[in-house]
Amino acid sequence: MNLFRCTCNESPTLFFENTHCAACDRLVGFDPGSLKMKPFKPDPILEGIWRDEAGAPFSKCVNWQQHNVCNWMVALPNSFEGSMDLSPPFCLACRCNLVIPDLSNNLNQILWGRMEVAKRRCLYTLSALNLPFLDCPHLPADLATLRFKFMNDKTPDSHFRRPIAGVPPVITGHLNGTVTINLAEADDVARTHTQSEMDENYRTLLGHFRHETGHYYWSVFDRLDPGFASRCRDTFGDERLDYTAALERYYATGPVENWQETFVSPYASAHPSEDWAECWSHYLHMLDTLETHSSFSALLRGFESADSLTTEDIHSHRVSFDALMTRWMDMTVYLNGLNQSMGMPDPYPFVLTVSVQAKIRCIHEEIDRAIDLLL
Repeated sequence: MNLFRCTCNESPTLFFENTHCAACDRLVGFDPGSLKMKPFKPDPILEGIWRDEAGAPFSKCVNWQQHNVCNWMVALPNSFEGSMDLSPPFCLACRCNLVIPDLSNNLNQILWGRMEVAKRRCLYTLSALNLPFLDCPHLPADLATLRFKFMNDKTPDSHFRRPIAGVPPVITGHLNGTVTINLAEADDVARTHTQSEMDENYRTLLGHFRHETGHYYWSVFDRLDPGFASRCRDTFGDERLDYTAALERYYATGPVENWQETFVSPYASAHPSEDWAECWSHYLHMLDTLETHSSFSALLRGFESADSLTTEDIHSHRVSFDALMTRWMDMTVYLNGLNQSMGMPDPYPFVLTVSVQAKIRCIHEEIDRAIDLLL
């Protein structure tokens, strides 16, 4: 994730979740139009209206104002004063929400807030890649907007051990443009318990969002490009194989033998669709972490190198996939080494074989093709 700066005299660093500058105490929020954290001042006359330094009008997202679970701003037209309702609007990220948890339970709001942080980080990377997720005119209505359902089937005050009477099980997954995520994934105890039960070496909220959006963009790319699926079958296998039977087999017998040679994770071996989604997730991991490194390198001059990649390089595909992968392999060694120095587990416990790298290269190339069709 990129680092940002306030424009006040002290020019302190702003992080993606900040809502105020620690130096000048101005409101700061994320402007999705510019992909930047910016400072704002209240309009001297109109209540609830904020102005950026160019004088453009903005409103805080309604979920920021009412629930304090967002920090994105909504750009308003300059002619808004006489032509629109001044009630607070939803930002681009919150407009994707189809279902949110029952907020009469205070714990639900805390866990939903964690969900929103991970969701916005995922959507930031998709925006930086120019991948549409809201009201895309090039797509049919069922896929034009990526939708989210945040639901729970057990009580949060029990770390999701006690079922809620009459509530059917909530399965995290993607279906027809809608991503459902069980609220239990935002509870550290419940998520760690599931990770241990399933013998996983990596399970995070952000990872869930990235994985499930991979399923969504498979559907998007398939609608946009008649040749997409056949190209990907050469790399990932035939996604038309019986999905339910494949998952039942995976959970009954585990991953395929020697999965490490050709798959990025055990779960990727379950079905070609999961292989694509796991590789998609790792591609977004790679871009976001490289962007963080680039941004911190500019802040901490001692880490700079002559061949460092800029955030623009990373998202615009101005550099080759080979250059990205080389930097990523070096970065994962560095990341894991830092954690090992602190006596903590590796944050990236994966091995990217030549076969796995070829799959991630396919993701990179298909994103390029899709963007060309969308622009």
